[in-house]
Amino acid sequence: PSWARVLGLDPDQVKGSHPLDTFLARLSPMWRERLMDALAQHFASGNEDFYFEHQCELPDGRQIWAASHGRVVEMTPEGKPLRMVGSIVDISDRIQSTERIIRLMSQLDVILTLSPGGIIYFDEQGKISFVNRAFERMTGIQAGEATGLDRLELDALLRGRADPAQTFPDCFAKEVCGCSDDKSAGSCLMYMQKPRRSVLQVSVRRRQ
Repeated sequence: PSWARVLGLDPDQVKGSHPLDTFLARLSPMWRERLMDALAQHFASGNEDFYFEHQCELPDGRQIWAASHGRVVEMTPEGKPLRMVGSIVDISDRIQSTERIIRLMSQLDVILTLSPGGIIYFDEQGKISFVNRAFERMTGIQAGEATGLDRLELDALLRGRADPAQTFPDCFAKEVCGCSDDKSAGSCLMYMQKPRRSVLQVSVRRRQ
């Protein structure tokens, strides 16, 4: 059977053995307990399809991630599960790819947070979803205050901290930055009075 190959077993050697016992033998006590708990919850819920992701140990000692799919196909006269059919799929590549993305995102978060330059990120709805510590330090605007603001609302906050003797630029406007496509970028100078006198060079880049 194909499930035996997923578990690193010789299909000929598992003939005659109970599939569930053979399968459970490849799980650590922790995963065995989690699987049985998940099955009990599934049977109690009355849902048709069962799905559970877990680790398995192969005969050579390697650990893989697998997804177990199943469905009850026969019940006892008392309405209890009697027979279940299903499959096991190796999902190690997907899990490892997800873990790599999480690690990279964590590293990127550290880089953005600790960057000496102020960084603002607008989401697809045009709302601020991230500002780093340097932005807070340069503008006096805290992340909790900026998050969720659109460009015009951010402009109003910055304008209130800008030097009134200087022309306040609309650094995020397309006609100012010259962004004719998603890859273009432009910059302008913003003269600040608060939290201290400074001149900020603001660069704008639009996403693809």
